[in-house]
Amino acid sequence: MARQTFLFDVVPCVSPSRSIEIQYRRPRGTQPGHQRADATIMQLSEPVRKILEKPEVVRISVIDADGYPHTVPIWFARDGDEVVFFSSRSARKIAYAQANPKGAMSIGGDPYGSEGYLLKGEFSVEEDPENRWLREITFRYEPPELAEQHVREWSGPDIVVMRFKAHKVIKI
Repeated sequence: MARQTFLFDVVPCVSPSRSIEIQYRRPRGTQPGHQRADATIMQLSEPVRKILEKPEVVRISVIDADGYPHTVPIWFARDGDEVVFFSSRSARKIAYAQANPKGAMSIGGDPYGSEGYLLKGEFSVEEDPENRWLREITFRYEPPELAEQHVREWSGPDIVVMRFKAHKVIKI
């Protein structure tokens, strides 16, 4: 078996309390910020699409600076075969996803036998200048009056969108 050599990327990340550098290993020959050639975006099956139509809280996991999963509950919306979340730009999950886009999300699979799925893939972070996703996701989970109040309170340049593209789906 051939030995694989790794290069290191050092990615500066800024949090409200401190500045940290996150160091990740990547296979030789890959470029930072680029997908591997074998990483394909999959079309979600009908059962997965159906469960993603429900306004349930999902868990997303990104990889922290020490290589451990950083898992948080979060609201979401589906955009075709991608899953979209909103967050504060200064949240740790944003810095971790920007440094290493690989991650996972899980939905369902409670102990009472409901269907559930673990999706593995990659996150990206983008702007939400007109608060489209903030508004859509908030109204999906809250009554209209409360959602409108929260959209007003949360709107601003600090809000960004995380987009998740699944490469693999496992039924749990």
